[in-house]
Amino acid sequence: LLKKAKDEKQILKTYKILANIYSEQGKYEQASTIYKIALDQTNRRVDSTLTLKALIDFSDLLNQQKHYQEALDTLNGMSGFLSRSNHANRAIFYLNRGNGYYALQCYPEAIEDFKVCHDLFLQEEDFSKVAVARNNIGMAYLKINQLDIGLSWLQEGKALARKIKNQTGLAQACDNIGEYHLLKKEYNKALTKFKEAITTLTKIKNFPTLEAVQHNANKVDLITYLGDYARANELVFSTSGNKQNTKQALSALKIADQLLDLIRSENLGQKSQLFWRAQALPIYERAIGICHANDDPEAAYYFFEKSKAILLLEAMQKADAFTFLPDSLRVKSKNLASKMNTAQQAVGESAHEENLAELKNAQDALQDFKQQLQKDYPKFFALVEEINITSLPELQKRLGIQHETVVVQYFSGLHNNYALIAHNDKLRLHKFEHKYILDEQIKQFLSYFENSSAITNKPGAFLELSNRLHEELIGDLCLNDPQQLVLIPDGSLSYLPFDALTTNIATHLNDAQYLMEDYEIWLDYSFTIFGKRFEKAQKSYANEIVVFEPYIFPNSEVTTILNTFSSVALFQNKRVTKELFEKNISGNKITHVSAHAQSAYHEDRPHIILYKDRFYMDELYHKEINTDLVVLSACQTNIGKHIPGEGVMSLGRGFTYAGTNSLISSLWNVNSSATAKILSDFYLQLKQDKTKPSALQLAKLKYLKNNDIPSFDRTPYYWAGLVYLGDYEQLD
Repeated sequence: LLKKAKDEKQILKTYKILANIYSEQGKYEQASTIYKIALDQTNRRVDSTLTLKALIDFSDLLNQQKHYQEALDTLNGMSGFLSRSNHANRAIFYLNRGNGYYALQCYPEAIEDFKVCHDLFLQEEDFSKVAVARNNIGMAYLKINQLDIGLSWLQEGKALARKIKNQTGLAQACDNIGEYHLLKKEYNKALTKFKEAITTLTKIKNFPTLEAVQHNANKVDLITYLGDYARANELVFSTSGNKQNTKQALSALKIADQLLDLIRSENLGQKSQLFWRAQALPIYERAIGICHANDDPEAAYYFFEKSKAILLLEAMQKADAFTFLPDSLRVKSKNLASKMNTAQQAVGESAHEENLAELKNAQDALQDFKQQLQKDYPKFFALVEEINITSLPELQKRLGIQHETVVVQYFSGLHNNYALIAHNDKLRLHKFEHKYILDEQIKQFLSYFENSSAITNKPGAFLELSNRLHEELIGDLCLNDPQQLVLIPDGSLSYLPFDALTTNIATHLNDAQYLMEDYEIWLDYSFTIFGKRFEKAQKSYANEIVVFEPYIFPNSEVTTILNTFSSVALFQNKRVTKELFEKNISGNKITHVSAHAQSAYHEDRPHIILYKDRFYMDELYHKEINTDLVVLSACQTNIGKHIPGEGVMSLGRGFTYAGTNSLISSLWNVNSSATAKILSDFYLQLKQDKTKPSALQLAKLKYLKNNDIPSFDRTPYYWAGLVYLGDYEQLD
């Protein structure tokens, strides 16, 4: 209606209100789109007042997304225009800049800005913002250890919030005063204040349930207060030994985690969902630490599982649930998500009005579809939204069937590393000592795989470090010599070639004994996803093997495939267009891709290089790849940017997200000749009815023991980079 009336100023005000609503709900990606549209329009109309206001609001959103330096740069870039603005805008400017300084631990600068905004809000008689400023000033003083001054400001903020009946400000003040008591080591008083903050927001005297708070308008604040309440309980337990405190702490952390799930599920874009997954990491680390202190691995199981690949699990659940709905709805869902992804990429390249409008339209269409689906098919929606974690008894029942298998799930936190070891009859929780030393050792070990000569240049140092890591990561876990070892890595361990860890003390490469020689090792994403592979329904495939080779490599494994299997569809050279690749990648027993690929530890968009095109990981999120085994004979296909709480954003993960059952991918720039030999023998082993992980292990062992290959070409660099993820099955 406003657009029809051509009331441009009111349109911009409406954009601001809408963006604020999205922001308060934690829908940062949608809020960002609206702000960018408003900025684009104000810039084109050269309205400095509106532009300034839009930039100030946008900086607040950047702070909420934890892009603190970007927010500061935005604000400092406009500081010269402040004299043209009114008191209200200037006050918000200093509040936002103070928040940025505070987050970056520049506390004196934060105090200075908070005091300026406090006085400006006071002049404007915006008392709710005055209370916020007082709370912020008090917290900044606590950070520089001026506790009495800080408490004075906090008490003033609390008194004002109570006077004007501002429950949000009152809860913030209570929580901040709890921080004061923690610093004074008055843990019981802190606990009381944190509980008061929760009670103020929820209006529930007893401890709230998820059902009671799931519709609360202040979920983000409530998550913070629940975390603080858990922290105080943990500290009270450390002095009293009362296990009731640890139960209360775990209950609070579980509700905080579930609230984060609710916020994340309301976000449409992958980027926003990954952001909220990362915010849960401190919750999981604190909870696992409490479980370790209590020697309670069963309680830790839930938090270990929630810390791993939940978005991937949801994609699998969604694919299963869609089988009960008309195909047209599944196709529409994929198409809408694909359109939004395309629009997001266009905005990333150029934030012009037409691109922003296209993104907003895509977001709105996907949101409308989601709401209609929820209305028309509530049972389906419940299947999709509820995260179904495999229970511990169910996991152990499955391990009982496969009794020679042990599953080790690692957790890499901000301050500690843990492992949860699942046998068919027991569960053990292990804490690694000296996290920072271990992380540095892993980093050093990975440096040996940056080029083909690093190991041979320093074999003694490599073997010593390799054996040390084996003892810390595997040996100390007391695995009781299983035949199959399933590893669920986390953090920097996600890039580690476990096969290459040495089980003996050796000084020469020829004397080394590798972990790969003792176990069939394969990787997975979580206990639950490992368990889901047992539930795999029998599928039919249109083709036996389809091979893509956009650039023909001499003496490649493709020759062996052609000579070994009777039904092979081969696409080479310029035939491997993106259109053909997408059309033929699914419906195969095996899809083999022999190509170039690019990624890195901080790569946002890993991709496969086809003849003239590129196929990106994020495009896989909107595909359905009904394939039993994908073999990526290419470089760096199992590495990418690591997202805490979700894992490595690699091509391998993308194929799993799209429905691939099992996968072989690479951890670094593989050597084409060695890879061809290993994969050729892998296919021969498959033909002899070996299971997929066993076939890869035997192929690697044959390469390692082949004396016709020079010893310097048999270092782990040449064979340890190929990893398997999937089930423990033969391939018919």
